[in-house]
Amino acid sequence: MMRFFAFLFFALLPAIACAQGAFKPAMSMQQGDGPIKIEADSLEVSDKDSTATFSGNVVVRRSDVTLRASKMKVLYNKGAMPGSTPDPSQAANQQIRRIDMSGGVVFVQKDQQATGDAAIYDKGAETVAMRGNVVLTQGQNVARGQKLTIDMRSGAARLEGRPNMILNPSDAKR
Repeated sequence: MMRFFAFLFFALLPAIACAQGAFKPAMSMQQGDGPIKIEADSLEVSDKDSTATFSGNVVVRRSDVTLRASKMKVLYNKGAMPGSTPDPSQAANQQIRRIDMSGGVVFVQKDQQATGDAAIYDKGAETVAMRGNVVLTQGQNVARGQKLTIDMRSGAARLEGRPNMILNPSDAKR
């Protein structure tokens, strides 16, 4: 059953991965084809705090992966986004330390989706944590809990907060 979900995050955004390995936005976003496209109502960059905050209707797309949130705050290393008006595409480089997302976080790839109230990607610890009303779906399979934590080094995923699942054996053969 743990084979069902284990989402992973890519270098720019946390991702959540199916433990089966079928849903991997991390791989699609980081190694996929084409540009990473980020849309938001506003972008505020603070070189002093080494942050870039995308607010309002944030949508991130690459290939067949889409991320939506109300807010996405990217914390980067000093010098990762040089200049007074940094190019937001620079956020995709390996200088990201952490990404905090909030406000109805949704990850979608093909027939797979993960939703939660908030998500945090910690690059140094190589972990992704999604919390608050976490719902993972793939086809008709559904897993629910309050917190999903993924150790990206080991691939281990832990769903906490009275987890419950509905599995349809015909979908499990994918």
